[in-house]
Parts: sequence; structure tokens; C-alpha cells
Amino acid sequence: MGYYFDFGAGTVGNNTNLINALVQYVNEGGVFILMSQNPNCDDFLQAYYGAGVSANVDSPYKWVYPILSNVDDMITNGPFGDIRGKYWGGDCGDVRIVSGLPNDQLIYYSYPSSQSSHVFFRDRTKGFLFNGEGGFLANSSGCTGDPCGGATMETYPFAIDANLKPRINWGQSGNNPPRQTVYNSALFGNIMAWALEYAEAQGVNSLKNAAKTAEN
Repeated sequence: MGYYFDFGAGTVGNNTNLINALVQYVNEGGVFILMSQNPNCDDFLQAYYGAGVSANVDSPYKWVYPILSNVDDMITNGPFGDIRGKYWGGDCGDVRIVSGLPNDQLIYYSYPSSQSSHVFFRDRTKGFLFNGEGGFLANSSGCTGDPCGGATMETYPFAIDANLKPRINWGQSGNNPPRQTVYNSALFGNIMAWALEYAEAQGVNSLKNAAKTAEN
């Protein structure tokens, strides 16, 4: 789920049913990737991790975030590249950060302005991943190759080359750090590789869960 999705857009009953269904889906092995800066994204996070979770806008604005260099897994060092210690970027809008999370249950990939909150993480044992930037995949009208640069490249951080392969782009920070090279497309490729591997090995329709169903 991404930029336009709003857990608070429907009726209260429908929203609750959707959130409960997503919680059940993740618990049963489903993969759920939530990239959202929407204020209501904490509705799901609270339902899954507890009422103590809260989400707020990162302040001061920080539109590029370093990827931790000491985390080595398929997301930071996967088939689309080793991006440990590099950066991912936003679309120069709000970024949602989350506090009150169960630290021992999560793997963190980036910290916001305050390290007491978190902007990019996944669950250690479940197929859930969160990024607080709804514009993580922002791309100008499906643009590919070098022409995607220029005045728009800092607000459209997701870039691919003419062969539809990941390429670097530039990310602009409102404060610190300054303008940086960002690797959104390579990072997303790694995320999808992780998601596919998890779904195949642990997912709802995996052989593992099929065997459990047969036993029951």
C-alpha cells in the first residue's frame, strides 16, 4: 500500500474490518509492504504492535535518509545491489516516523532526526515492512533514463534507466544531510526480492503453510 491509501477514508466499521483482515493476513504468513506518510497509517501499526505506537511527521524535514551500514540482509545487500551506508530519498513532502515500537521484534534500516523513532523497518519474523515516505516510488510520468534528471529529479527519487533497470538519482534535503545520491529503485528491487523469497518460503500459499493445512 502506498501514497494514496488512507485507512481513515472509509466508514469506521469498514476500516476496522480491513485492518483486522490485514493483521490476520500478516500473522498467517502474508507479505504486507506499507509505504505511507498518511496520518492514519498508525491505525494498522497500533492494531499490530499495540496501542502505545504513534506516528508523527519527522521534524525538521529530512528528505534523504542513510541506510544503516551494519544491517546486512537481502534488503540492504540483495540482488539489485549492496546499498549499505548509502541513501534513499523522499519526494520533498512529509515523512511519517513511528515511536513506541517493540524493538526486539523489528529490524531497523534508517533512523529519522531522532533515534527514538523509526522511519524504515521490517518485522523479524513476519512479512511486514514499513517505510514512512509515501513518495518513495515517485517517478515523473514513468520517465526512464537520464532525461528524468533536471529540475524534477529531487522530487521524484525513484529512477530507472532506459532498460528499466535501477539507477541512481538525487535527493534533496530540507535540512541535513545535504543533497545526496539516492538508491530508491535498487532498494525497492531488493525489497521485492525479499518479499518474493518470504512469500515462497513462509507465505500464505507457500509449501510450508500448505503442509500445515494438510495436517489440520
